[in-house]
Amino acid sequence: MLATREELAAAVAVREADVRSRAAFLDQARNDFTRAENLFAKKVIPRDRHEQAQTALESARAALDAAQELKKQAEIALANHATAATQARAAIAVEKTALTQAEASILTHGEQVKGREAQVEMAKLTLGYSALTAPAEGYVTKKAVEVGNQIQAGQPLMAIVSLRDLSIIANYKETQIHSIKAGLKVLIKVDALPGREFTGRVDSVMAGTGAAFSLFPPENASGNYVKVVQRIPVKIVLDPNQGAEDVLRVGMSVNPTILATE
Repeated sequence: MLATREELAAAVAVREADVRSRAAFLDQARNDFTRAENLFAKKVIPRDRHEQAQTALESARAALDAAQELKKQAEIALANHATAATQARAAIAVEKTALTQAEASILTHGEQVKGREAQVEMAKLTLGYSALTAPAEGYVTKKAVEVGNQIQAGQPLMAIVSLRDLSIIANYKETQIHSIKAGLKVLIKVDALPGREFTGRVDSVMAGTGAAFSLFPPENASGNYVKVVQRIPVKIVLDPNQGAEDVLRVGMSVNPTILATE
């Protein structure tokens, strides 16, 4: 761009020199025509010499006009170049401003993207909380929620009863505990299934009576003491592969018989 401006300035200088040269030729042609016109009036020179001087004058004037027009065009080109340079500088300034704004917008959008990503991760986490996994396989009982209900943290939704690894809590008299130990075989009859018998094993004997661990354990504060035989819970685990899961339900009444010896 700088080289073009120098070339245009040089062209203007050349046109100015050409204009000065043409002006000098015009002055010379004008003087020659004046002399030729005086001599022709005195009939010193022939007409053709007078016409040649007049033609030379007109040619010099036309050449000067052409040189001035070329100089004007060169000056216009130089001025247009300066205007174009100014406009280019202004355009560059505008582009720089736009670039600065775009960079700022990119930073802003980057922060917005990070914020949106954080929201997405939070939404995924929240969505993960919406999938409730039961601690064990079983049957849903006592359902307290329906589709469309709003629930709160810690709110009971339903009870799940697992029918695998079934066990029985049998309350035996404390006078019978001395002969009961873990591992003894048990025969189990179910009131709801007459004629059918299941087998199991003693799993454990509770380290306390049922009354001791009740919500309101009995207390003898009056001094009147009546001895009552206490009951101790014994956990009995049913043997697998008996089909008990298909027919037994929580809360059924059973009659277990512990075999002292196998």
